[in-house]
Formats: sequence, C-alpha cells, structure tokens
Amino acid sequence: RALNNGQAAYNPSLVPAASLYYSDADRAGYEKNLKEVKRLLEAAGYRGEPLKLQANKRYPYLYRVAVVTQQLLNKAGIKTELDMLEWGTQVTNFREGKFQLMAFAYSARTEPALMFRDVIGDKAKTPMAQWESPEAAAILEGIEAESDPAVRKQAFDKLHTLMLRDTPLLMYYNKPGYVVVSSQLQGFTGWPLRKPRFFNVTKN
Repeated sequence: RALNNGQAAYNPSLVPAASLYYSDADRAGYEKNLKEVKRLLEAAGYRGEPLKLQANKRYPYLYRVAVVTQQLLNKAGIKTELDMLEWGTQVTNFREGKFQLMAFAYSARTEPALMFRDVIGDKAKTPMAQWESPEAAAILEGIEAESDPAVRKQAFDKLHTLMLRDTPLLMYYNKPGYVVVSSQLQGFTGWPLRKPRFFNVTKN
C-alpha cells in the first residue's frame, strides 16, 4: 500500500498476476522473522557494514521501492544507504552487474518463461543475470519445448518455490497500467503490455 496506494496487490512471483499461469503457489511470499534474520546475519559474519542501494528519481515508483526497501533492511539490522544515480548510469550498472543492491523494474512480458530467462543465468557470461541456479536453469530449459499448460504451470510453481529459497531478488508488485478512455468508445480494454488495441472497439 505504501508503494502504490493500494492500486496493485503484492506479488512476490516473477509470474505476472495477470498471467493464466498465476496460481496460489505464486502468492506465497516471505514471512517476517527478525530472529531468523539475526541468526543468518551472524552466521554470515555480518558486522554492520553498510550496503549501497542504487536508485533514481526519474521514476518515482522505483524511488519509493528503494526507500521502503531501505527501511525494511535497516529494521532487520542490515545497514543500507541510498545511492542516487542518473537513470542512464543505473541502467548501465544493471547490465554490467555493477551494484550491491538496486531498485529496478522489468518491462511487461506475457510469457513467464521470458521473465525467468532474463533473471536466471551465469553472471560471468551475463552480468545482468540475478539468479545463478543450475536447478532453476534446467527447469526453465525444460519449459521451452513444453506446450501443455498444466505441465508449464507446475514448472513455474516450482521455479517460484526455488526463488523463495534462494532469494536472488525481491519482487513487490506488478505496476498497473492506467487507461483513460472517452465515454464515446465502447469495448476498449487494457492489457499487460500497455499497447492500445482497438479490436471490436466502436464509437458512439
């Protein structure tokens, strides 16, 4: 609600909420457990070193993501400082993997496999890959030639479960697309890719 005024629901999954593959499994996110956070930080040898969270103000919604994330991390005992950048510099850093933390967004995709494809990979070969997991990569590879929606849905559910386990990135929500239409138009509907479609649209 703080991020989007309640205009989009929390979605912890890389499968878009508008996708036919979106399921109850994708709604499962992280639970608040500060005691476990403390234990994990001690096990990792964390001693309060500040982390840099790259952000920008060109896109206000990404800036809000950065601020809220900083507050959550600080509350968990992870010191975080915002590193405000020009958007072009931030994009370059993302593509080259030059960051510790970053508030970023992916463009809309109607096929979840394309979303996972952008995230899963070998950082040595693809610096912008966020998830180095041979297990996830193998599942994704198996989806490529699969046409059965039920089988694909099971695979996406498994990928989400693995992503929660590995935590390569945190998903917050799917940014809504707003469309303002004259009352003279009938039959116009929006869609996730946010490109106007005028099939079966009539004008009074």
